[in-house]
Amino acid sequence: MGVYRLWRDGGFAVGALVAGAVADLFGLVAAIWVVAAITAVSGLVVAVRMYETHPRNGHTGATPPDGAASPDVPGPIRAG
Repeated sequence: MGVYRLWRDGGFAVGALVAGAVADLFGLVAAIWVVAAITAVSGLVVAVRMYETHPRNGHTGATPPDGAASPDVPGPIRAG
């Protein structure tokens, strides 16, 4: 999580500087297109390089506390 936040927060700072420089040199419309292109490229990199680590069945492998139901096993029936 820390690595993700490092890149995200660094992107805010560097992105602002890059967008400002592009806007000064080429105009606001060009800066918006550069930001859109960088965002698209980063999304493609994430789609290709990252993988899902959360199990599809919803079970995390952790043992639930006594009396609690596991996500894939029904819990005890209690009178109301």
